[in-house]
Amino acid sequence: MNGLACNRIALGDLADYVAGDLPDADVAAFEEHLFSCVDCAARAAEFDALDRGIRAAARAADFNGFVT
Repeated sequence: MNGLACNRIALGDLADYVAGDLPDADVAAFEEHLFSCVDCAARAAEFDALDRGIRAAARAADFNGFVT
């Protein structure tokens, strides 16, 4: 990450949002903040790119192991 100023959105909530696991009751408020906060929108875009890259590598079997 690049040291963004706003930390209102927790990384776990961002991961849940990208995965589609954020409770429906929280999605509207979450998206409202993303649309109004440049820092969180940038963080979400970075996380989304990471998520897409991991999924693409997994589908292509383009790695030998995964470390958590």
